[in-house]
Amino acid sequence: MGKHLTVFASSVVPPPLPFGEVRSVPGRGEIFLRRFGRDNGGSAAAPVLLLHGWQATADTNFFPLYGPLGDDRVVIAPDLRGHGRSLYPEEPFTLEDAADDAAALLHDLGIAHAVVLGYSLGTAVAQVMVHRHRSLVDGLVLMGGELAPNRRPHEKLYDRWGGWLATAQRLTNGRHAAHRIVDKAKVENPDIEHLRGWLVREFERGHVASLRAAGRALARLDGRVIASHHQGLPVAVVVTERDRLVRPKRQRDLAEAWNADVVSLDADHDAPITQPAAFVDAARDALRAVDDKVRVHA
Repeated sequence: MGKHLTVFASSVVPPPLPFGEVRSVPGRGEIFLRRFGRDNGGSAAAPVLLLHGWQATADTNFFPLYGPLGDDRVVIAPDLRGHGRSLYPEEPFTLEDAADDAAALLHDLGIAHAVVLGYSLGTAVAQVMVHRHRSLVDGLVLMGGELAPNRRPHEKLYDRWGGWLATAQRLTNGRHAAHRIVDKAKVENPDIEHLRGWLVREFERGHVASLRAAGRALARLDGRVIASHHQGLPVAVVVTERDRLVRPKRQRDLAEAWNADVVSLDADHDAPITQPAAFVDAARDALRAVDDKVRVHA
């Protein structure tokens, strides 16, 4: 047995995680979520809905944020359809369905409105959610995202190749791709090694056909119309300044389209695991900027 397999088999130690549940949401299906944090009534900040990235889970994208955010407000962190532990639908993944899932979940939880924080794919779902369920969204925080992804041929090819890579990762022994992600992250953040077993296990979750469809859906997003129709919504964009997957220039185009506040994060696209402290600081700065504008408009 190889070294990585031995580590995985003998040591699966998760970070501190809030209680999770699988909730049957009427009209949508089963959604895995974590719901936690303080609800101090009208004086508290609005609840925040966390929407994770492609091929990830709420936990792998947001585990560093759970503690800090839960001290200030109610937090809802679901796994998107076809990802993690949530429903594996028969129909292909669409951004519209993912946005409708999130809206139905908020309704089912009795939450009338929230700030929506999306990471990567989650920024696309968040933008579509604004367009389809505007009354539910107090504001947006968009991290590592863009306005119109993958318009160039090589980017469309990446979405297809990335989806098939995810399929191969989940159908073969060894979990080599997941271990490579942790190896890369460890260069910047050696402390991540103690979470290797947990991260590798989490990276294996998801329905392979849904993950491929999610890549195709992301490639079709054109948020320019959405942004133009919803000017005035409080928005902050966190730009991952060393991002090789979503170039910083594209992230700044997103901020310009939404007339958003910009928060700079000196990290690549894997910021939640390579730069967790800086990731938390950037997310909280962006949320404060949005919260301030929400209070002014209230």
